[in-house]
Amino acid sequence: MIDRALNGEWNYIVVHKQDRFERDNVEEQVLLRQLESAGVYVLYAKGNIDPTTPTGQLHRWIMSGINQFYIRNLQDEINTKTTKVAERAYFLGGIPAYGFKTKVVRDPEASRSRKVLEIDENEAPVVREIFRMVANGAGYGEIVERLNKEGFRNRNGNTWSKTSIAEMLRNEKYIGTYTFRKGRKHNYHAKRDDTIRVPGAIPAIVDIQTWKTVQSKLTSMKKVRYKPGLF
Repeated sequence: MIDRALNGEWNYIVVHKQDRFERDNVEEQVLLRQLESAGVYVLYAKGNIDPTTPTGQLHRWIMSGINQFYIRNLQDEINTKTTKVAERAYFLGGIPAYGFKTKVVRDPEASRSRKVLEIDENEAPVVREIFRMVANGAGYGEIVERLNKEGFRNRNGNTWSKTSIAEMLRNEKYIGTYTFRKGRKHNYHAKRDDTIRVPGAIPAIVDIQTWKTVQSKLTSMKKVRYKPGLF
């Protein structure tokens, strides 16, 4: 839309409210300057702001700062509330890890219903078998081949892959440790200062000795030069 406006396809852009155009007030000012230099004005259906006058531009600038404050303040409040809920190991959305499912419980502190993780007895045996095989020296390729050959499918109904097995073996939830804010969108293993870990908060699928054995093997494998068929 911005590109087409700058190319002269129209003279006005109409949005519902000012914060619907751009939530970052610095980006907003940059875009508005580019558009207005090209003779394009942004109008707001809700809000009596005339962008062609000095008074309207001042009004817009003030409202931009207020909108930015509101957004940042809201984000801070949500982050604080989410942290408190996560510290009590309540499930905060998304898809439960393979081997787990959710159930609804009553949160006495908030007087509302929330979700917690519990073991999915249909999937948990597969998880335990994967950990057992790795603990006994099996590689990813061998595990994937067996699971797919025996007809086991992942949560999405697809065949297993080496990547899905690798992610499972590093997931602390399988030993009962609730985690939140672990990694980032494109890097699940990225370290964060705000990661929440609550040991023993959810039922464990894998015993701690098996977990330690697997983690030790995974660490040692990183030190071995890659060889085709190893994993």
